[in-house]
This record gives sequence, C-alpha cells and structure tokens, in this order.
Amino acid sequence: TRSVKAVMGRKSNGNPEKALNFLTPHQKWGIHSTYSDNLLMLTLSRGGPIVWMSETDAKDLGIEDNDWIEVFN
Repeated sequence: TRSVKAVMGRKSNGNPEKALNFLTPHQKWGIHSTYSDNLLMLTLSRGGPIVWMSETDAKDLGIEDNDWIEVFN
C-alpha cells in the first residue's frame, strides 16, 4: 500500500477508493485475451471478468452482490 498512497484521492471522481491486492488468475471462459471478445466466447460468459472481493471490503465501499465496478492497477 505504500506505493499507492501517493495516488489515492489525487483524481477523485466522488466514488470511494480502497487499495486492494489484485490477483489475476486465468479467466474461467477465456482462451487468450485476443479471443475473449468473439461471439462464441461472449455467449459463454456474463459480459466480462469477475471480481471476487471480501464482504468486509465490499461493504466498506458500498458494493453489493452483482454490482458493476471498475478495477485498475
């Protein structure tokens, strides 16, 4: 978290922020990123990568189950 302290809140858009550990395992319905947006692969998934978050962190940010969120590193 030391590396993100300098950027936390610098460009606030009014949404809550929280520093989290970002782990990126292989997508359940992905082959390679190049092929993740073809029609067949899109019919297998629910529209995008899934984010798993602890209930405590989600509650702190006002996030509920099935909410759409933006995550970046």
